Amino acid sequence: MKWRPIVIVFAACAVVVGLGIWLQHARLAGHWFQVHTGIVNEPGPYYGFWSGFGSDLEEFGILGLITKQVTANDTPDPGVHNSQASADRRAD
Repeated sequence: MKWRPIVIVFAACAVVVGLGIWLQHARLAGHWFQVHTGIVNEPGPYYGFWSGFGSDLEEFGILGLITKQVTANDTPDPGVHNSQASADRRAD
């Protein structure tokens, strides 16, 4: 069974449902988005951003680093990607 089409269809359905819920509660969802991105009327022009969405940028970087470390390939030859190593093994 191919998992990629199933995952793509599931993700597309989740996006459609999310947009539907967002549109039903547009005023509340819009205010939540404004607060968490820091674009509502705050004391300074950039204070709202850095105390809202901008403060999450470091967390996104940490998650990216963890993801990279978890999915790093463990090939015996440094600098050789997994697909290259498996192709070389098949050629032998």
